[in-house]
Amino acid sequence: MFTRNDLKHFVRNEGGAGTTLSLFLFVCLVCLLGIMVDATNGWRNRTYMTASADMGAHAGAVGIANGLTDQQIKDEVERIVEANLPVPLFGNTIDTATDVTFAYRDPETGAYDATATTYNTVIVDIQQTAARGNPVSALMTQFIGTSFYQVRAGSAATYDKAGLCTASEGVFAEGEVTMTTQHTVGGQICIHSNEAVWLPQQNTFSKDANNLSVVSMPDLADCKSKCNESANPGLIEGYNAVELNMVFPAFDTFIQNTYTCFESGGYSGCAIVDPNTLPQKTYDKFFSTRPLGMVEGKTAADYLAEKTGRLTDADGRLYSLLDKGDLVSLSRDDFLAIPELPGGLVYEVTCSGNGTKARLPFSGTVGVMKDSALLTNCAVDFEDGTEIVSSLVVTDRIASNATVSATNNVTIGDGRTPGSAVCKPEERSYIMAMSKAGFPAATGMSNVTFVVDDDVDVASGTSLVTPLDGFAIYASGRVHMAAQRTMSACAADDYLSPFGQVIRIVMPPKPPAT
Repeated sequence: MFTRNDLKHFVRNEGGAGTTLSLFLFVCLVCLLGIMVDATNGWRNRTYMTASADMGAHAGAVGIANGLTDQQIKDEVERIVEANLPVPLFGNTIDTATDVTFAYRDPETGAYDATATTYNTVIVDIQQTAARGNPVSALMTQFIGTSFYQVRAGSAATYDKAGLCTASEGVFAEGEVTMTTQHTVGGQICIHSNEAVWLPQQNTFSKDANNLSVVSMPDLADCKSKCNESANPGLIEGYNAVELNMVFPAFDTFIQNTYTCFESGGYSGCAIVDPNTLPQKTYDKFFSTRPLGMVEGKTAADYLAEKTGRLTDADGRLYSLLDKGDLVSLSRDDFLAIPELPGGLVYEVTCSGNGTKARLPFSGTVGVMKDSALLTNCAVDFEDGTEIVSSLVVTDRIASNATVSATNNVTIGDGRTPGSAVCKPEERSYIMAMSKAGFPAATGMSNVTFVVDDDVDVASGTSLVTPLDGFAIYASGRVHMAAQRTMSACAADDYLSPFGQVIRIVMPPKPPAT
């Protein structure tokens, strides 16, 4: 029979207390482990999703670079995301109708404009949420009332100017760029190669944060421990020596489109309007500041008629009907008979045969150019006394040797304010070639852009050589610049260049809530 003493004994008995405490602690441990395991699972899914959103946005920017349609870009983003987040494991993380959007991102300010008529940025928002029907399941914290986690990740990738390297002056090449020694590279100058930049020693760069010169390549390991101040003063890895890959338009297409644009511009208008290969209204902009010129007090019509001995060009067009920007067809013999090409016109010179007949010589007494454009299938030789100022020269000749060459005492593109390094934007010159180009030490080259679908060689300079102010080379091959050149920017309005653009991950305009 249960007595009062038995009750007192039961109350005072401490047997089994350890078991009760163990059970309590076990429950607490399970809850703690549940929080840790499920939170880690949610963090892992978020990491997967963030990486997938980055890869999807990058694929979208590649689509912009390749000229895909909006729907093709969205399909490619979806394919990349689902390849990394398989639907059977993660559910439907992306709905391209709402989760892939386009915007224009200002390269300078980073501001977004979703209403712009053109765009350069793809924004991706992916999610595992209850609304989507695919939240991250909570395996253990269900005991405390949490049955799932919701995860979202967003990313944006832009196809625009290259980060630090926003300048259009300097050297830009698909192949290796070599600058041997004792070059001085001023602020706002970029040296870029999609292969490698080789700087053996003692090239000086500007490290002023407000006036930076930049060296870039896809992998700084290819700089071979030379991207530092001990080897090249002013160059600091990770600061103004950076890893970067630029996407250029096809150089041959760009050059050919320029040729076609100026060949047809005087009559039917420039038909090339693809901003990825040639800026719109290039022809109009070029001639907006270049008047129809006179030579020796004579009109262009009278001067050309006098020098060629005819009243018409090689295609039978009357010189007397010439207007600014019109096309004038010349034979090689015609060209050699004209000391100075009247400005404000487009000249097309045709060569036939090989050897010297396939080459077009410029000099101080043949083919002096200012404010004009010349298109040719000849190789171009800039000889002693040549002056090419405020002009465009395009040769579409393809050969194994150089189709643009120069001797000493040549001035190409020197449209500068006298006595200063300030370029006159309206007087910039452009030299374009489908094959190699080479220039000796005493070639004066400022306020000029070279676009070459091959290699470019620039010989050593000396203390007497004119600095390269506002100088740019764009090449599909390698660029070799021998010693002792000084390069300075002059903020030219360089609208006729195959600008390199980069694809990079940027912050989305409104990071999605998690």
